[in-house]
Amino acid sequence: MGAGATFDVTAKSTAGLTLAAGQELKGSGTALGNFALGTGSILTPGTTGVGILSFSGNLSLSATSLFNFELGANTAPGTTYDQIRFLDAFSSFDIGSGVSFDSFG
Repeated sequence: MGAGATFDVTAKSTAGLTLAAGQELKGSGTALGNFALGTGSILTPGTTGVGILSFSGNLSLSATSLFNFELGANTAPGTTYDQIRFLDAFSSFDIGSGVSFDSFG
């Protein structure tokens, strides 16, 4: 998803869109509707570096989905570190039961 772009699945159903193994939601735009990352799917804010991926709806990651997140100096989000931003006060972010972090460097 390109910077400033919108990916809208609100008309799909209340369930929204579920990504399957090997599928990736990547970019710096806005995702409208509910998104679920199934087993083996990938969430990556930014395209070729850091970025901000915004959601208007719920986001759920399975225990075996992958969350690619870049960390850097504490300056502005989207310039030195990635950010997931929720545009609605009632959105939920479920990170599943198998949270792990690796490859810090």
